[in-house]
Amino acid sequence: MDTFRLRPLLLVAAVASASAACGGADVRDDVVVSRARALSEERALGIVAEVLAEEGFTPQRSWRIQVAGAPLDIDLRLDGSRFGIEWVSPADRQTHGARLPEPDPNGQLRILAGEGPDAQAQVLVLDFRSYRFHNDPRAVERGAPDASTVEGRLRRDVRDFLVYVRGQQR
Repeated sequence: MDTFRLRPLLLVAAVASASAACGGADVRDDVVVSRARALSEERALGIVAEVLAEEGFTPQRSWRIQVAGAPLDIDLRLDGSRFGIEWVSPADRQTHGARLPEPDPNGQLRILAGEGPDAQAQVLVLDFRSYRFHNDPRAVERGAPDASTVEGRLRRDVRDFLVYVRGQQR
């Protein structure tokens, strides 16, 4: 093989070697990222119920309110008040997507207001996409959240909402 044909191969080998030596992107990074999981609705609502109990609230299951011209079943209502919490699962997003707010890219909490006879209703919307985690220790080492980090964020978000609720009830 002549030198002309070897140069492209040598260039590719040199770039690959330099990339590896400098901690360049591993092809497996994309595979690890694609394995991110979201909390299940059952686990998420269990965490929400724990926080509510710790904070002295009694959640009531299944509350129907009017939103965007149609009824929407809300997962939890707080003590029969005008406040609730909805965990948006993939199925919920598919069924009610246009009626539910998208997660805020900056992590701000989203509150959905009812309408018509339910105009006073205020519902914290927790979207599954905001609570994604990794089980792969390599991904976690590179800064990806693990399950306990995501569960902690969910607890914090619910507590922040409860601060808001208490402020509104004065």
